[in-house]
Amino acid sequence: MRVVAAHENLDFDALGSMVLAGRLYPGSVLALVGGVEGVLREVLPLLEDRLDLVPASEIPLDRVREVVLVDNARPERLGPLAALVGRVPFLVYDHHPRTPGDVPAVGGRVAPVGATVSLLVPLLLERGVALDPLEATLAYAGLWEDTGGFSFPSTTPEDLEAAGHLLRQGAEVARVRDWVRPRFGEEAREILSQLLKTAHLVERKGFRLLVARAREKGYVPALAPLAHTLLDLYEADGVLLALRLGGDTLLIARSKARLDVGRWLGALGGGGHARAAFARVRGKGRALARLLETLEAFLDPEPTLGQAMTAPVETLRPTSVREALRQLEERGYGAMPVVEPLGEGVRLLGLARRRDLRKAVRLGFGDHPVEGFLVRAVVLPPSTPLSQVEPRLREAGGRVLVGERAGEGWRLLGIYTRTDLYRSAPRPEPTLAERVLKALPSGVFRVVEALREAFPEGVYLVGGAVRDALLGRSGPDLDLAVGPGVEVARVAQFLVDRFGGSYGLHYAFGTARVRLPFGLVVDLAESREEVYPYPGALPEVRRAPIARDLERRDYSVNAMAVDLGGLAFLDPYGGLRDLEARLLRPLHPLAFVEDPTRVVRGARLAARLGFRFAEEVPRLLAP
Repeated sequence: MRVVAAHENLDFDALGSMVLAGRLYPGSVLALVGGVEGVLREVLPLLEDRLDLVPASEIPLDRVREVVLVDNARPERLGPLAALVGRVPFLVYDHHPRTPGDVPAVGGRVAPVGATVSLLVPLLLERGVALDPLEATLAYAGLWEDTGGFSFPSTTPEDLEAAGHLLRQGAEVARVRDWVRPRFGEEAREILSQLLKTAHLVERKGFRLLVARAREKGYVPALAPLAHTLLDLYEADGVLLALRLGGDTLLIARSKARLDVGRWLGALGGGGHARAAFARVRGKGRALARLLETLEAFLDPEPTLGQAMTAPVETLRPTSVREALRQLEERGYGAMPVVEPLGEGVRLLGLARRRDLRKAVRLGFGDHPVEGFLVRAVVLPPSTPLSQVEPRLREAGGRVLVGERAGEGWRLLGIYTRTDLYRSAPRPEPTLAERVLKALPSGVFRVVEALREAFPEGVYLVGGAVRDALLGRSGPDLDLAVGPGVEVARVAQFLVDRFGGSYGLHYAFGTARVRLPFGLVVDLAESREEVYPYPGALPEVRRAPIARDLERRDYSVNAMAVDLGGLAFLDPYGGLRDLEARLLRPLHPLAFVEDPTRVVRGARLAARLGFRFAEEVPRLLAP
């Protein structure tokens, strides 16, 4: 039996993801863990016949062979299904970042998107699985809820692409809006009243955190809408709510930027992602006080004006209005500072704005000195935190100069405008090797990290494992090649000593298969080259470097590798290019003559991944 599950206090993203996973893995049982959240308590009874959710407490655990876990990776949120962790394979699809103690997943996908639904929709699209309007509507509701109507900072292009596909599949936007819009019942209004009475702002390093407390004895309504309401009401950068419930404290945090609330609440055993997190703390300890004491440690450094400015800044010398306007229009600027030399720096006369100069020309002042039509310039030092700059932008007409004193004048370093205010700093792109490792499920990643530590050289992630990671998918098998100088048996023994399980060796072929207790199967093989004495014959095998090992493989998309020790990406045959084009290209003209089974393997791969054969394949298949 395969089970699809999410977490306690089911929300729309969890439910929508369960429905999509059920279509991705036909025949699965959809398990309801714990209760449901908010308006879902009203919606779910209307859908019981269509969804066929089974309480997790009624599922015979001894018959479960695999669990597909969505929108969650924490075992403590699995109810009775937590007993299966480490005993059966878990495939995890989740948009929350990995944290220590997560379920050791052997497959699935974890990626920072706005909603888990966005990870499943492309997989269904690849396989040509059509959704009915109800399924599409539930999935769209999950997207809308977890992205705040596509307005939260965590929203990504993948979320919008998934939304477009769901709309084409018949998602009913009006129904979603009715389901997901905030509803404050009597209990929620009472808690909101308490939160408003206790709300106060705490500022650390330019970050404004709203803190509020409340108590509740009975039913706990959905807290996320209350958090976003307060966040908008106080125009804060983040919010932390603490709800006392009996002997426990529920903590919910939201952040617009700079504060990774997932890591922050993770220190108390909670979880979530950078912009939304939750924790439940037992007892009446100092949880809230401890969080506030550690707040600064979890804040990203506030950007400064010097880091965000545009540099160098171009200037004008005193001239006529008409000439100054010509230079502004020629360079495409809305304004430029007008300066004249003064010692080691310049004397700043003011800012010449294009709109002012155009008006002056229309009124007949084109030949007058530009100095008579300047506005006051604001100069700030490069160390100024950006949180202090926005008010000065309003004061200075949308731009400030960045500079340092130089005697009686200024040394101008740059300029900062409203355009810079809304421009995000580019994030460094991870290397291809880092992309592959980051895409691995948590259990696989844990194994790979242990191997990197134990074997600094000679172990490679190869073939399907690299291909599938780059496609954003992974299965319960891990393929590794072991280079000359490292013994397969030694690697197999290390894995069993570290994680438990068992292994079998095939000395004649230089291979081993390791079965780890949480369901991951690791296939180890000596890197080797193969020589075929005649067409269709079994190959003659001998050990060889990884480059020769990749040369013997069937298709370019299977001939990529990651050197785990040096984190180098190996792609000698253009596999990445063919992967992006979704092509199966044989490595050499005699590939099918040497091994005709490559045709069958290619056909299966093409059907599973939605690939097509390269244009030269029909010619290579001809007798």
